[in-house]
Amino acid sequence: MDKLPTSTWDAADHLKSDEDIRLYLEAAFEDGDSELIDAALSDVARVIGLTTAEGDIGSADHGLKTAMAVLRAAGLRLAITAATGDKAA
Repeated sequence: MDKLPTSTWDAADHLKSDEDIRLYLEAAFEDGDSELIDAALSDVARVIGLTTAEGDIGSADHGLKTAMAVLRAAGLRLAITAATGDKAA
């Protein structure tokens, strides 16, 4: 059986506009998975060229302070809204 050729896919390659970035982060936060949110923030940090003294922000989990810095640099802010449906136990 022939092997199917594959290539590396990077979400950052598809974030071409501010709207793309906003929708991408919105979807990640809607999902609520902290690892997905961290990965999405890392992708956005790479797209906008945000770095710290430690290097690329996307290289490790730096916590809420770094997440807020990425959002600010992308021209976004974090807002809290009521979840739909039942409250988590």
